[in-house]
Amino acid sequence: MNRITIAILTSLFATALSAEAPMTEGLIISEVKAQKGQTILREKGACVGMTIKNESEHTYIKVRVRITFLDIDDEAFFEDTRFLLIWTGPDDRDTPLRPNYSIKSKRICSTEGIDLDRWKEGNVKIEIIETDTLAQYNDREQKRKEDLKRLEEIMQND
Repeated sequence: MNRITIAILTSLFATALSAEAPMTEGLIISEVKAQKGQTILREKGACVGMTIKNESEHTYIKVRVRITFLDIDDEAFFEDTRFLLIWTGPDDRDTPLRPNYSIKSKRICSTEGIDLDRWKEGNVKIEIIETDTLAQYNDREQKRKEDLKRLEEIMQND
């Protein structure tokens, strides 16, 4: 195996780490409901549900948020992250968030590590921290196919 083959293999399987801010164009979080509650296992927790609307021309396939819980002085004291949407590909039964559509997230409770007595119920800050669009997914798939094709050509020439 020569150096070119190794370089292509490395680029084919490497995951890019990016410090870029997530694309949030047209994403609007609303109808946030944050209150003390219980999980289906009867564990007490801070439960948050919300609606996310897409007012852009992009189709989103992944949206991840950070929920920051605030105390009576509006000071952050606990954070949790969750995916509001993950679409893994054409075989996924969930659907992407298309333009001018919205999804209502399930109410999910944070139970481990949160001090419920410190939390001012309902007081949260929500920030979109990760997104992916269908166009970005398609671009990655196209590049992956091109890389595989180049690798096959190199392997045939070796």
